[in-house]
Amino acid sequence: MPFTPFHLGAGILAKSVLRKRFSLMVFTLSQVLIDIEPGYKMFTQSQEDLHVLTHNLPAAIAISLLAAGLWIAWERIRPARYTQAEVNLPVLLFSAFFGTLSHLFLDGMYHLDMRMPQSQWQIAQTTYGALSGTEAICLMMTASGLIIFSVATLAKSPSMQKMK
Repeated sequence: MPFTPFHLGAGILAKSVLRKRFSLMVFTLSQVLIDIEPGYKMFTQSQEDLHVLTHNLPAAIAISLLAAGLWIAWERIRPARYTQAEVNLPVLLFSAFFGTLSHLFLDGMYHLDMRMPQSQWQIAQTTYGALSGTEAICLMMTASGLIIFSVATLAKSPSMQKMK
């Protein structure tokens, strides 16, 4: 499935740990860009493998750079109502590269047409109820990230500061 929310688990976990050193928005942009090919092929009902052009290391690097460039352009033209802080270049590049490379790794565990190492298939073939091993890992990353973020936010709250 293109643009799957399962991939966001890696980004949510990274954001909860790295906070200002990671952009979840840039990560998400890179996730959407890398899945344009499978999305298009599914929409047009193409008989080709879904992951031919964009799901390999050279393409992932190029897509990371494209995501970074698009984000820089967005920051220059965005309307005033979108007042999020600008993303500095190291954070921008790290978030984009983490997005595409984690996407490759997770899709490699899940999709037969990607031809990834056999060790990844062992994880993907494990099932946890209705979930595959890959889906379970993604959901565990999401839950871990949300817990870490919640605990860190609660610890910084004024009511918790008074208790110290």
